[in-house]
Amino acid sequence: MDYQQRRFQRVIWTYTGFTVLGIAIGAGISFPLGLGDTARSVTVGVCAVLGVGGATAYLLRTAD
Repeated sequence: MDYQQRRFQRVIWTYTGFTVLGIAIGAGISFPLGLGDTARSVTVGVCAVLGVGGATAYLLRTAD
């Protein structure tokens, strides 16, 4: 596997990991609070978007 493939794979796994982490955090916040369906969806969605933002910041900070 060459450098470009490793870099692309790192980007994909970073975005996937941060997004899944954001969804898990959003679910962990919204379910115990007993929020309604819409509020729960919004909370999970916002946390997922924040996860993508975190992944972008991480990748920019650790750029070669």
